[in-house]
This record gives sequence, C-alpha cells and structure tokens, in this order.
Amino acid sequence: MTELQGLIRYWQSVQKQFSYLLEPSALVHIQNTIKYLKQLQNKGR
Repeated sequence: MTELQGLIRYWQSVQKQFSYLLEPSALVHIQNTIKYLKQLQNKGR
C-alpha cells in the first residue's frame, strides 16, 4: 500500500464512521480531499 492509498483509506474511514457527527461543510471537505488524493494517485500511475 502506498502512502496515497493509506491516506485515501484513512479519509474514507473518517467519512464513514463520523459522517453523522460532522457538519455538511466538513463532509464536503473530506469528499474533496478524497477526490484530490485519487486524482494524484491516478497521475502517478
């Protein structure tokens, strides 16, 4: 697992486990972070 994969999994787990506690703006930020990390991962391939 690469560092990017680890970060993606981390943010996905945060989103899944704590989505009911977070404000909508925080969820959007997490979703955007995941999208950005996936884009970086795809560029590196």
